[in-house]
Amino acid sequence: MTRFSTSFRDERMKILTLTILAVICIVIEILMHSYLGVSIGYTHFFYVLLVLAAIWYQKKAVILAVILAITHIGVGYFIGGESIWAPILRGAMFVIVTLLVAILSEELEASRTQLITEKEFLLESERKLTVIFNSIQTGIVIVDPDTHTIVDANPVAIQMIGVPKDNVVGTMCHHFICPADIGKCPITDLGNEVDNAERVLLNGKGEAIPIIKTVTPVYINGRKHLLESFMDISERKKAEAQLKDANTRYIGYIKEAAMRLKTPVEVVGQNIALLEEGIIRGDFSQEEIVSQLTLQVKNMEQIQQNILNLNKTIVDGFGEISPASKKFLTE
Repeated sequence: MTRFSTSFRDERMKILTLTILAVICIVIEILMHSYLGVSIGYTHFFYVLLVLAAIWYQKKAVILAVILAITHIGVGYFIGGESIWAPILRGAMFVIVTLLVAILSEELEASRTQLITEKEFLLESERKLTVIFNSIQTGIVIVDPDTHTIVDANPVAIQMIGVPKDNVVGTMCHHFICPADIGKCPITDLGNEVDNAERVLLNGKGEAIPIIKTVTPVYINGRKHLLESFMDISERKKAEAQLKDANTRYIGYIKEAAMRLKTPVEVVGQNIALLEEGIIRGDFSQEEIVSQLTLQVKNMEQIQQNILNLNKTIVDGFGEISPASKKFLTE
């Protein structure tokens, strides 16, 4: 409502100003011819009216120029007694000047509108980028490649670093990111690319946090910067270490199982071979054969129990193991 009222007041002021100037021009026109007998010189004042009208109303002001030209021609010819061609020439200049100023005014207005539109677009784009910059769940810092100082950092990066943003911005990037790369930055010093490379982030407590980092050159306000994005991979590193430790222990359990099973299996095999030879020679009675077979079955049952015990030990140490591993240990 206030903007509309202001615009309305401005419009009224423009009309009032042009009306007053038009009246003054007509009065001067009549006075100069009727009382002073002057036909030239004073018309320069008319251009104040025409230029203002052309600036404010563009080509619509040509109507005013035509009216003023007709008035000038009529007064000059009928009252001043001038030759018709002199006031016609001056009147034509009124129209031409007004038209030229109107065209320039329209072009300036179009340029101004375009600049406003582009500015609004840039502001909207900047707003969207700021929202994305502050909302993305990845640490991002913007670094000046000449000084290696941090120009900006998003909330995730600040949270990972663990110190206030004011203490991060303006600080050399190697103070927090890739401290081992001081003087040998892969991007600015060595000319390499950093894409999903494992690096280290130092937080405010001096703790080293493993990260995956990507560096992308970007231009901000016409100057080249480095956009460094990184993710905390502490949990992944911890899982890898646990898996490596588990694999080491798993191999140890397999070796232990092989050692525990080797001798009993060999003994059972030897006993069965001796039993077979005795049966062929007829050294054993039927009762002895049954007794020997029963003994070997018990030995095999003991071997099976040993395997089950090893299986339980592995499962308790690792959590659930794969069906293939269970089959290997139990069959």
